[in-house]
Amino acid sequence: MSAMEWTPDMGEISGFGGSYEAGCRAMLDAGIAFAAEQDAAHARGERSAFDPEFSGLRGVYGLIYDDNEDAKALTRALMSAAFTDPATGSVTTVGEYGATGAMHQAVVSHVLAFRRLGAAEYCRQLRERERSEARG
Repeated sequence: MSAMEWTPDMGEISGFGGSYEAGCRAMLDAGIAFAAEQDAAHARGERSAFDPEFSGLRGVYGLIYDDNEDAKALTRALMSAAFTDPATGSVTTVGEYGATGAMHQAVVSHVLAFRRLGAAEYCRQLRERERSEARG
């Protein structure tokens, strides 16, 4: 089950379509679900607040570092996301597919935005971005 419904008017995470985009969306679903599980565990008093921290290099896209255990756990959840590769029809994980650093960084940004904004505002902003890009 998808963590959210991605509609055509929301554009793409990657802009590359196909298997690459399918992998990004699988990672996003896995990341949203994982973060929600961690937040629920925090609400039950089973863990401290889920606060993944990442860093990177200024001006370099596709190279980020997991700076704490929460970031490492989120990255593991993203890479273990299963998806059906539209090019081959085979079921694989994003890690087995060979996720790129750019996929990882893009999806981490989207997961964090989803958590910060909430589902409705996140989707609204994606739709606005797509409309804006269509207008040129």
